[in-house]
Amino acid sequence: MIASQPAKKIPKTRSAFKNAPTGSVGKEPAPVHDRSAIESEIRAQAYAIYLARGCTAGDDLLDWLEAERIVLYRRGIGG
Repeated sequence: MIASQPAKKIPKTRSAFKNAPTGSVGKEPAPVHDRSAIESEIRAQAYAIYLARGCTAGDDLLDWLEAERIVLYRRGIGG
C-alpha cells in the first residue's frame, strides 16, 4: 500500500495568482507613443496631401484619415 500524501491547498480566488508569471514573460514591453508628436506628424502629412491635391477644399476628413493611415503605418502602429 502506498502512503498518501497531504493534499495541496488550491487557491479559491484569482487574487492568489496576482504575482504569477504571465505569457508575456521575456517579451519586450509595448512601445510608448507620444500622442502629441504623432498628431503633429499626421497634421503635417494631411497638409502635404492637401497641397498635392491642388489645395481644393472639401476633402479635409479624407486627407486626415489618409495621413493617419500613412503615419501609423510608418511608425509600425496598428495593423
